[in-house]
Amino acid sequence: MTSERNQKSKGIAFKLAVLITFIAGVVFAVLFAFRGDTEATFKWEQLKPGKILDALKEEHNVIAESSFLFENLSIVGSGTYMDHLLLMTDSDIRLMNSKGEELWYYTHEIRKPVLHISGRWVLVYEQTGKNYLVIRDGKLLRKDKLEAEIAFGAITDNALMFITTNDAGYRRAIHTVSTDNNIKIGTLYIDDYYPFYAKSTHEGENEYFILYGLGMNTNQVTTIIRQYRSTLESNPVTSIELEGLYPIMLDAGQRHLFIGENAAQCYDHGLELLWSHHFETELYAAGLFENGRTVFAVENSLLFFDEYGRETKRIEIENRVDSIEIYQNKAAVISGTEATFYDASGNLTDVFIQAGLTLKVHFVDTKRFFLLSEHEAVLHTFSKRQ
Repeated sequence: MTSERNQKSKGIAFKLAVLITFIAGVVFAVLFAFRGDTEATFKWEQLKPGKILDALKEEHNVIAESSFLFENLSIVGSGTYMDHLLLMTDSDIRLMNSKGEELWYYTHEIRKPVLHISGRWVLVYEQTGKNYLVIRDGKLLRKDKLEAEIAFGAITDNALMFITTNDAGYRRAIHTVSTDNNIKIGTLYIDDYYPFYAKSTHEGENEYFILYGLGMNTNQVTTIIRQYRSTLESNPVTSIELEGLYPIMLDAGQRHLFIGENAAQCYDHGLELLWSHHFETELYAAGLFENGRTVFAVENSLLFFDEYGRETKRIEIENRVDSIEIYQNKAAVISGTEATFYDASGNLTDVFIQAGLTLKVHFVDTKRFFLLSEHEAVLHTFSKRQ
């Protein structure tokens, strides 16, 4: 009888020892993960089952708040508008919340529609056509048409701006139309180069706009960049001619970045050159941060530059970069099904993966963004470790 009791006591003691060892192992593993001042970074009450469950729920919520499928929609344009997701198809434009609920919906008959969003304004215009529509604060303001074909369109609080072309295709004109009453403000005719992009700027109370496009020199490819007064005076305030083609213009803060095949030129708001850089390989994508820093994607690398055009960090990557989206001082680098996020100094902050052929990122604010594939939209929240 005594021998049997001793064996049971030894068995219970052995089980208790195994259990204590297991718990200690878990605790030490948690402590090792913090690798620092345990008392300052770790709270013992977090080991309670209720705390652990809450933490797991919270971690799930910061990864994906909500999502919805596009079903049969064929999306040709999208963007963030009034903290929601604006979707455009070949026949309609609609605002959706993160749950896929339709907030408003308008039909259109615009062929090859192009979407432009600026604050509370939405412009949809017909590429190489004449029709356009304007939305303000979610309300359809007007549907109208121009006399000439539209090559480019933009909208601000004060005016609509269109670059148009005539039947010959060489002479272009800049038309401005009041957003308040749809009255034509003025026209500027361009004969000596081929502008394809316009951007409104201001310096204090003075308003300007930048036109840039392809030079007419048949012997050499050049890019023409000119700054005009908003009054549409024919003489430009500043004129620049760059050798080669720079088809992409980025702007943030008081800077403009022009991107070529393997070169970048950075100018201030008055089109004074700040710095330029020639790359050894082709540029796949680029981004301009609000603080003046930049990021460039080349083959197998991401290059981060400071505000003076000096390379400060190089990150090796495996996949080719499809695009870079910037919001203030945060960059979304998109490669295939992966969206990787960095700050302006090149520090990795988040990685998100979503199934699909191509991805798009639309920032809502510094904490949230929509990640779109061709069949789904997901609203994400950045992790709290940032």
